[in-house]
Amino acid sequence: MHALLRFGLVISAALLGMACSERATLRVPRPSGLELVTNHSSSHVLYVARDAPRAAQLAAGELQRLIRVSTGASIPIVNEPAARVIALGEAAVAAIAPELIEPLASESYRVVSRSPHLLLWGRDSDEDGRSTGTLFATYTFLEEVFGVRWLMPGPLGEDVPHHTNVFLSHIDKRGHPAFGGRHLMYVNDVDPDVVTWKRRQRLGGPLTWSHGHAWEDHPPLEVLQAHPDFRAAQDRKLPISQPARKHDKLCTTNPGLLDAFAASVEGLLAAQPGAQSVSISPSDGDGWCDCAACSALDETRSDSRFPDYGGYHISRTRRILTFYNEVARRVAVRFPDRLLGGLAYASYLYPPIDPIALAPTLRIIVAPRPYYSFNLYREDRQREYA
Repeated sequence: MHALLRFGLVISAALLGMACSERATLRVPRPSGLELVTNHSSSHVLYVARDAPRAAQLAAGELQRLIRVSTGASIPIVNEPAARVIALGEAAVAAIAPELIEPLASESYRVVSRSPHLLLWGRDSDEDGRSTGTLFATYTFLEEVFGVRWLMPGPLGEDVPHHTNVFLSHIDKRGHPAFGGRHLMYVNDVDPDVVTWKRRQRLGGPLTWSHGHAWEDHPPLEVLQAHPDFRAAQDRKLPISQPARKHDKLCTTNPGLLDAFAASVEGLLAAQPGAQSVSISPSDGDGWCDCAACSALDETRSDSRFPDYGGYHISRTRRILTFYNEVARRVAVRFPDRLLGGLAYASYLYPPIDPIALAPTLRIIVAPRPYYSFNLYREDRQREYA
């Protein structure tokens, strides 16, 4: 309830009076504001411009449906201004209150009550098309005013409280997500209900870091064929093909390999000037190079926090962070404003015993594999995870 009061909502009771006796009623004066729904009915319309961005059009549909579910009021969607509107999107708000329009940062939004109108809009376009500010304004309004919650994907996860009357006192709210990138992976993203649920949770955002397994892409196959010494020591006499590279490992301490890997990444960045980042994460699985230089970077010394390194009994984190740093420093000479993403995963998840300073353009994405599925029920894994 405190969130509703903070947003300035007064949901009236079915009767505005308070019975003091059988013969007398004390009338409580209604404060100035905006009557959105009265006795399951509304005199407002939802106004969205004909050529409004998709975010504003989606917002209109969401708001129309959820107001009807919550209150029973059917509010039509129109493309022209009217006497009492809920305006959605910058174009619609500009037609009602042009003095409110101002430049908004990516994913920012505003919610303003200007009696008799309610105005919800935000930044709905970006160079990358990921800003959906009007949707964020609408979801914030639905959550903080109507108490709507999306607890899990699908109809069973939608919680919509019922209201007879909805009265809004003065509202002037600004907002934007706290993080530029908000991502939840491996949650059945092909399911339409999951896609919709993630949108309502405001997941996504303009900031993305490429971080998937990438050693099958760098350096090119012909480079490895010409330089067997770039491969893991135990694999150098084995034939190599592109499909097999999905699990092949590299000799990460070989200076020639580091130069070739960095050159391959630079070629990708040059070919994709709009790419924010490129992954340099190892291939999946084991089979690590067992040459003396690579093995010397691995840690087997007991660490009281991680006695068995998640069941791997060895930490390759120093080996991989050293590789990440060497590639990042090389690439930064030509592309100082691009980012490289690298996983901290499996046997290279655990922190090195002695800290390692990271190259400025390197971003580490933690993938805590030993805690996947339901392993956090174990107290030892809970301690490790923390």
